Amino acid sequence: MNTNNFKRSKPKSTSRSASRGAPESAPIIARPRASRTSGFSGDNNSERSFSKGAPTAYSPAFGSKKPKSAPLSAPRIIPKVSTRMAPDNAPRIAPVRASNAFSNPSLNRSSVSASNTSSKDNTSWGNEAQWYDDYLADSDSYQRQIIMPNIVRIINPAPGKKVLDIACGQGLFSESMIDKGASVVGVDISPELIAIAKDRFVNKVSSVSSNFSKDSFKDSFIVSPADKMTSAGIPEKSCDSAMCILAAQNIKEFDVALKETSKILKPYGKLVIVLNHPCFRVPKQSDWHFDAEGGGPEGDPSYTLVNGKKSGRYGRVVYSYMSEGVIKIDMHPGEQDRRKKSYTTSFHRPMQIYSKWLANAGFCILRIEEWTSHKKSNPGTRELADKRSKKEIPLFMCIEAILI
Repeated sequence: MNTNNFKRSKPKSTSRSASRGAPESAPIIARPRASRTSGFSGDNNSERSFSKGAPTAYSPAFGSKKPKSAPLSAPRIIPKVSTRMAPDNAPRIAPVRASNAFSNPSLNRSSVSASNTSSKDNTSWGNEAQWYDDYLADSDSYQRQIIMPNIVRIINPAPGKKVLDIACGQGLFSESMIDKGASVVGVDISPELIAIAKDRFVNKVSSVSSNFSKDSFKDSFIVSPADKMTSAGIPEKSCDSAMCILAAQNIKEFDVALKETSKILKPYGKLVIVLNHPCFRVPKQSDWHFDAEGGGPEGDPSYTLVNGKKSGRYGRVVYSYMSEGVIKIDMHPGEQDRRKKSYTTSFHRPMQIYSKWLANAGFCILRIEEWTSHKKSNPGTRELADKRSKKEIPLFMCIEAILI
């Protein structure tokens, strides 16, 4: 092979300070390409620097010529890979995986049993048991101010009646039934929440009724998925009413849970379901929108003048409704520490899905109610718009059905 074809000519020097070229016998090293993210303070064209790479030592910005490409027969320089290992006593940083993000060591919570739910669709709130219990202690919560009085009104609990509380959590709504003299059997997938429910009623049993015993409350709260309640030991045709409060959208097999409920209820038993309104509150597919020029013609409910100008209006934007969806919910969206993050899974379904599932399980819908917010609007330029939106856009939907 004629190697003369591979000889390089010496680059012409552009100044006295230019270095001499490498000897002809020196190995040829391929020029590294400029990084797209590299910067160069001497280049005033920032667009060029980031779109084509910053000037290099071989670019015209340095006044030198681009060398010829290295021939195939030139020796290649292979970077040396380090074989050093960390010592045995070095601290280990465990990666945070989505499937294991349900545990929170700072709250000393146990993980959800694999027999109860899979790591892929974790619907248990067990890892948030203490946080959720503290949240519901707020006397101004939606649960206490809106949902609880309406549930008591619709179910109408009384002595001698037995209520099935599906996904009962820590027993907040069970407590409202017992306070009216009814007995309750509560079911939840979370052993942490069931433990709180048992403690709640064991501590107050003496103030409720002499007909109840501490032992009866221990047996009234059961750890079980909602779709396996009869297998957990709840007798068929044993309850007069059933309720599922803000939990249907966290139950994967809710159609099966409805069929289980139909077995446990007595003939013509009542079922009450409360949901985050599926039309307006679609996780990650709906949001609030403020229209500064909002307000129709004079006489329209949203038409209000403040200092001669329209006050604007809030609306709810829905990007997807008819499609069912599985959504990963961040329980603490403001938390920056990934180690303290906790997630659960929510299932969006349009209203017709619930209607069909109820019919397939033997239920007939008696009525549907929609409940709005009781919260006060913050003072400011958008106060009137916020007040209107609270009255016009419901947060919750209640379905009352009867077993036929």
